[in-house]
Amino acid sequence: MKRTLLILRHGKSLRGPEYSTDFERPLAPRGIKAARRMARFTKRKKLAPELIITSQAARALGTAELFAAELDDVELIAHDEIYDADIDDLYDIVEDIDDHYQRVMLVGHNPTFEMFVDDLTGTYNSLLKTCSLAVVANNCASWGEFAATDGKLVGIYHPRELPD
Repeated sequence: MKRTLLILRHGKSLRGPEYSTDFERPLAPRGIKAARRMARFTKRKKLAPELIITSQAARALGTAELFAAELDDVELIAHDEIYDADIDDLYDIVEDIDDHYQRVMLVGHNPTFEMFVDDLTGTYNSLLKTCSLAVVANNCASWGEFAATDGKLVGIYHPRELPD
């Protein structure tokens, strides 16, 4: 059975002294626009996830919420381990996904997301700019097996390269 993991780096965020921690930084207007554009792209390409699992950091959660608002019938879960995750943590999250989902999106942060894409696919130097999306497909019976075999990198999509 084919399973698809969409790995989305959060949209561009605001910076400034008014944010006491990195965790609190919200999306910038450019990040909002990019998230909506990328969500519309996934819908047009029939890549829309059934489930979005996101970091709880403001910029990632904001990106995921914009995605959910643009898509039909998607479940959204904020996961407290994605913000400071390493690759092993991401594998653990993927292995715990319920097998009735065929297409799932993770929303989070670099550099871990780039390293995760490389590790899943056996590629190197994946580039996930803000709000870039990596699509990884795998013919496995369960999410628990997703990491055990090499996934196929379907593509990496950058919002600036997509039509409005």
